[in-house]
Amino acid sequence: MPTSPWFLLDGVTVNGELAWPVGWVTTLTSMPVPRQVSETKKVVLQEHLLVVGLAPAPASSATSSAHTFNEEMKPSSNALLITFSVQRQGEGDASWKLAPVDRLSFPEQISAVSPFLSHLAVAWGGHLALYARTSRGWQPLTQTSRPLPHPIVALATNEDTRRLFVADLREGVYLFKYYPQDNRLAVVAEDTQRRWIHRLQVLDADTVVAADKFGTIFVLRLPLESSAAIEDDPSRGHLADRYFGHPQLSRPFVARFTTECVFHAGSVATSLHVFGAKNENTDSRGQKQPLDHGPEGILYSTVNGAFGALVPFRSYSEWEMLKRLESEMDMYWAKQGTCAHPSRGLHQWNLLHSSVVRFYGGIEPKRHVVSGQLCGLFALLDAETQESIAGRVLGLQEPIAASEARRAVALLLVALGRLHARAMLCY
Repeated sequence: MPTSPWFLLDGVTVNGELAWPVGWVTTLTSMPVPRQVSETKKVVLQEHLLVVGLAPAPASSATSSAHTFNEEMKPSSNALLITFSVQRQGEGDASWKLAPVDRLSFPEQISAVSPFLSHLAVAWGGHLALYARTSRGWQPLTQTSRPLPHPIVALATNEDTRRLFVADLREGVYLFKYYPQDNRLAVVAEDTQRRWIHRLQVLDADTVVAADKFGTIFVLRLPLESSAAIEDDPSRGHLADRYFGHPQLSRPFVARFTTECVFHAGSVATSLHVFGAKNENTDSRGQKQPLDHGPEGILYSTVNGAFGALVPFRSYSEWEMLKRLESEMDMYWAKQGTCAHPSRGLHQWNLLHSSVVRFYGGIEPKRHVVSGQLCGLFALLDAETQESIAGRVLGLQEPIAASEARRAVALLLVALGRLHARAMLCY
């Protein structure tokens, strides 16, 4: 999975010796690959590989200080893809070692690598390529026929449908599909608007969650009819790949993502992690078995050190109830002054008396997201205010009986407690 750039001042060392030149680690991933030990006995073992993308620095920087190196760092014409074999050498604390087994060179920076169908997907510059593991190392399998308009910054895969989701620097998300019959990668879907995407993760075969450089987190989904058309395409992506890049001609052949959820996190998200996205697993006999229903959600962290979680609603009625509660709490917050706000003791004052809902739509309109933090303030209100808000949320007719008001408050508190418990399972 893509990581933040790491600076290797002393280069990559193996057993204390310099293996490769100094540079920046732009991405890395680990993957198991089958390794045939004996051709006669046909013994196949799993070999674990660590694949590292490295942007090397000038040779003169190897002996310079970190400060000097940062000043002299320039885009390199050759990026390296280094493969290490993870080997066990005995018991104890230092029982594992990394042995370099392969190295590939690329003319542009390697931005993302990911395992894909026992192959390796590599994104370098605006290109996307697949490499197959052989006895002689990584061998090129296929590559996109044309590069994307801008360099690729994120890559995520779905092996069940042989789909690869990529995000370039400025244009948004693209969907590539691998056709093994033709050994070809074809672009079959694209985004409807420009986005400066920073992170990307797959939720299912048609859905991805991404974060841009303006602090917005959003979910994109491929419509069901478009997804079915891609799988049943008789041209196997030839028409989509041929007319890609021509807006007027590609519309009948290249599908478009739709925006399902959008909200502004407040600062740039540095990482995304998905929980419970898959509902089945493949056992040793090759049969798919359902997984236990574990925590579901999206955990994200921001550049200022904050953590957050996005938890899906289990029912539409739960969504409608908490959506109305968010609206009521937003209006209550906007009407109250700073000193009268119930969160005064928590040092979370609304200094500008502004709308929290409007803040979550600061970059683009908020869509299909309810603020759990804002709804959670309902528990801090006094009993009379709680009963008044609960009655309006549940649509009770006035005058409201005391027993019905207490029952409405209890219902909202139970719903908030369940939602909070599901969010805590993601941490």
